[in-house]
This record gives sequence, structure tokens and C-alpha cells, in this order.
Amino acid sequence: MLWDSLLYSAALVVLGSAAGTLARPAGSTEPRADTPCAEPVVRKEWRALSSEQQQSYIDAVKCMQSTSGKTAELYSGVKSLYDDFQALHISQTDNIHWVGFFLPWHRYFLWLYEQELKTACKYTGGIPYWNWTLDADTNAKFLSSPVFDTVHGFGGNGGYVRDTGRSHAASSSKLSHIAMASDDPSATGGGCVADGPFADHQVSMGPGNSTAYNPHCLVRDINPSFVRQMLGKAESVQVLSQPDFWHFTRRIEGATMGNSCHSAGHGGVGGRAGEMSNPYSSPGDPIFYLHHGVLDKLWNEWQRKDWDARKADIGGPDTQFAYPYNYFGASPAYKNVTLDYEMNLGQIGGMKKISQAMDTMGGEFCYTYE
Repeated sequence: MLWDSLLYSAALVVLGSAAGTLARPAGSTEPRADTPCAEPVVRKEWRALSSEQQQSYIDAVKCMQSTSGKTAELYSGVKSLYDDFQALHISQTDNIHWVGFFLPWHRYFLWLYEQELKTACKYTGGIPYWNWTLDADTNAKFLSSPVFDTVHGFGGNGGYVRDTGRSHAASSSKLSHIAMASDDPSATGGGCVADGPFADHQVSMGPGNSTAYNPHCLVRDINPSFVRQMLGKAESVQVLSQPDFWHFTRRIEGATMGNSCHSAGHGGVGGRAGEMSNPYSSPGDPIFYLHHGVLDKLWNEWQRKDWDARKADIGGPDTQFAYPYNYFGASPAYKNVTLDYEMNLGQIGGMKKISQAMDTMGGEFCYTYE
């Protein structure tokens, strides 16, 4: 699978040197929102929530998983509202990664999910995020993260399963041919999650690029050694120090193949076999939303450092694996995205311009981070 291939391929592929042009910011002023909304929802780090608030969020997620979905006519695997979002991600995966609108698309995706939690399941807070820098110091600390708590978290690892490197379903991805390590010594799991609130959850679709109904247990294969390489405080400092959007987003998704905080969050939880490591069906694990929440927080924090310049700073290819993500040699034909580029959020969200996703405090959005 794609994340697996990126994380465990024998060598990292360095970005090619082909020339390209991407948007750059200019100017510097104090950060501000132009027309900020009056009462923003405040998204908080998981451990900053009270136990009651944590339980409220988990209850809302389980409500989503037990409420009939809206897109079953499009995707045969959809059985619940929760599945609606997994199906949308699966259907768009080959368009929304290693492109210039990776962050804007996922910002809208998370916001739509948050709205469904509120509307359908009466959730009153914001989507929490996971600041993995607080847990990445040691292997033991990561494994004992509050996110994996069995009572006030999302449950822990899967049981150890040897040789799970090829357990994912076949993929149409161009990376599916790359051999993966069959028994990575850093792996700690590979089996079904056996404790916590999602121990009995059946993921409806995947693993892989299919929206057909294929119920299977939620699998995790936590790899703390990989996490320690990319999710520490030093990496966050590097991300936030980038001078413009295209350097910033490249740092988020990977200046080299598989070498990024985005891939580390997925691979650190999913390892070789877990749902989180699957590029298509990773939203099948509820931790997906906490991981992408902190990526959105990092983007928002970076934007606010120089709001007047960065509120419109966007760039990057409209085509997966085009420059600067040309991991496979010559770059495919592409155009640089602009604020007018339209992102496809399917039947759930429709078509949205990148300009509509640039400000967490403007347009349809009204949220901030603590």
C-alpha cells in the first residue's frame, strides 16, 4: 500500500531537480483575520479535554458509526455516516495527496466531519487534535500516549502478528509493486484492536482503493521508532519556520518519499498492516481525524505568523506526483493551483475553491485552535 511503500521501501527517493514555479508570499504584518467570526469553536488537544469531554467526543463518533449514511447509492460499502467520510476519502485519494491543495482539501474534509458530529450526533465541541510532539520522546512514552488510553482514549495497539507486511488488499496504486519489509523489528502489533471503545468496530471499506462493502476489524500496528524520527518538537519547529507555502506544504507531505510528519503520523499508528497506514481507507481509524487536526493546526499557526501575506499564499501542482513531488522521474503534466482552483468534496461537500479554505475564521468556517 501507498503509506507502507513510502515508509518501508528500501531507500528514500530524493526529490528530483526539475525546475518548477510555485507561489511565494511577500510582505509581513501583524497576524489578523479580516472579518473574524464572533464565536469560534475552539479545537483542543486531546489531553486538554476533561474526561467528560473526551467521552462526549467518543460517544459522538460511535453515534456516527451507528447512524445510516447518506451516500450508499454512490458507494456500496457505506452503511453509516462515518462511512460517508471514509468513502469520500477513498474516492479522492489519488487526487488529494502530493498536490498543492492537500492541506485545503483536508481542512474542508475535517470541517464537514465536525459539522456532521454536531448536526447528527449533538456534539457541542470541536474536533480534538493530537499533539504527537508530547509523546514522541521515547518508544515507551508514545505507546502510553493518552490517545491510546483504553478508557479515556481510542484504545491501544493490535496484538502482535508476525509477517503482516502484505496483509493489505491489493491496490491499483503505482507504488503497490514496491516490496515491503515482511517482518519489521520495530513493529509492535498487526492484529485487531482488542481494547477501548473501538475494539468491536468493523471498518466497512478497504483496506485499499475500494468502496465495496468489506467489513473487517480495526487493525493497528504501532511503530514508535518511526514516530521518534519525524514527530518530535524539532520537526514542528522546522515546519513552522518555512518561508512560504510551497516549502511549508512540501515539509508536511515529504521532501523525500515517506519522510514527513504526515506519513509518520499515519505509519506510527498503522505500521505495516494497520488501517491508518492505508492511504485510501485510513479514515477507518478514528485517530485519523486527530492526526489531521494537528496538521491543520500547524498550517493555521504558520498562516497567522504573517497573515496578510499568507492568507492568500498557495501553490503546488494540481496533479499527484508532479513537481516538486516527482518521485518517479519526469514530472507528469501539471498546472500550479491558484485560489480559484476547485476541490472535489463529493456528495458531502460539493466543489469548493481553495480560497474558501484559507481562513479558519472566515467564510463557512468559524473555528480556532487552543
